[in-house]
Amino acid sequence: MIVSIIVGSFASAQSDTVADRKFSVVELRTDLSFWRNRLETKHPLIYLYQSKAEVDNYFDSLNWAIEQPMTEIEFFNHIAPVSSFLRDGHNTILPSDVSLNAMRKTKMLLPLDLKYFGEHLYVLRNLSANLTIKPGDEVSTINGVDVLEIKERLLRMVPQEGNNQQLAIGTINDLFRFYYQIVYGFPDHNELTIQYPDASEKQFSLESRNLKEIRAIRTLRYPKLPPRKPRGIYFEELEDGKNAILTISTFDQETLKHSKQRFRSEIRGIFRQLKKSKTENLILDLRDNPGGNPDFVKVVLKHLFDHRFEQAKEFRIVQRAGAENFNLRTRKKWYPWFGIGKFSPAHNHFDGKIVVLHDANTFSAGVEVLSVLRKYDRATFIGSESGGNPVIMGGFISKTQWELPNTKLQFSSGTHCRLFEDLEKNTGRGIIPDIEVVPDLFDTLTGYDSCLEYALEMIGQGEKSLPTPH
Repeated sequence: MIVSIIVGSFASAQSDTVADRKFSVVELRTDLSFWRNRLETKHPLIYLYQSKAEVDNYFDSLNWAIEQPMTEIEFFNHIAPVSSFLRDGHNTILPSDVSLNAMRKTKMLLPLDLKYFGEHLYVLRNLSANLTIKPGDEVSTINGVDVLEIKERLLRMVPQEGNNQQLAIGTINDLFRFYYQIVYGFPDHNELTIQYPDASEKQFSLESRNLKEIRAIRTLRYPKLPPRKPRGIYFEELEDGKNAILTISTFDQETLKHSKQRFRSEIRGIFRQLKKSKTENLILDLRDNPGGNPDFVKVVLKHLFDHRFEQAKEFRIVQRAGAENFNLRTRKKWYPWFGIGKFSPAHNHFDGKIVVLHDANTFSAGVEVLSVLRKYDRATFIGSESGGNPVIMGGFISKTQWELPNTKLQFSSGTHCRLFEDLEKNTGRGIIPDIEVVPDLFDTLTGYDSCLEYALEMIGQGEKSLPTPH
């Protein structure tokens, strides 16, 4: 969701109109109270991982720490850690539209594409005027701050799901420039320390650039980068005729409209073709799928089973805002388009073996597919732990975003939750793959898809580990 709002990995800075406006203590406390009340009265999972006393103390501390006027961005930095504290990936907060637009236009952007691999931060693309820095160089400090300290600080600013930091790590990697600069500021030069394999270090001073320059240089210097595809559905039958790859990069209806794809008809057509071709093995690629419409999930699942299956067990909303216990706080409710209950397979369902690819950015409805397939032992899972929770997850009924009355910060918070398994099974973790394949720095720099290649090798060799459908 965050990436869809902040289009691309642009960096940010405050324009004068944003930076100069100071909001009073009363205005800031009013905004915090507004957000808190929304969470306490509408969010079914606010006390899932923290007790009510802990949540109350946390918000009280934030409130009393507002002792002087702040700019919008200062206030954002003050309250954004709420998302990480509550541990619901659907609970997000972002600067106002005015600030986001100003950030896109600033000339003070860090001219490097960077990504964490474990505790280390590496250069993926050098977009600065200094050509000495190479892709693959390791950065140890930025403007005097150790990169591990930066990572820990940024992780506190973004949502995570339960006891799983995969979603948060994926977010700061996708949007490193944005979160780094909104937290640490917007200098016209950035001082970097590069650490080389022989343990030697070198200091660099890089002049900041604007987004237009960064994009132009990226295209010029790295012409072999694959173009950014619109999110959607991609299908490929392999030459051997026995195997196929189905990539679903989103279940979001509005995004699919931009791709000019009608989800239901596309999926039905693909599975008709699989049936006609007598395909034996299907690789279902759900990496980087942030979720969307649960009814689209049902369409896919109906084509992956040859028997009735349960998609979601329960849909629940808040009934007693003051209650802490989940069963007292929430009640069941039924909506026809949220996949509640059991469903029969489609006529052209796939009878072969399934390999599913997933990663840290597989979230929400993307994880819903994983959860049901895992529950029925229907697939082999390859990749890294999913960002979303397969047992219980929050979500939205219709509206997904609101704004605070004074600062206009934008926030999302779940208005319902769904259970896919009994709550007692919730560990706060994502789907753990049967076979872990995590792209390393070499894969990222060269574009080598180690996860897909592993899956192709597996089905090509007819591995016995692929489960036979029930």
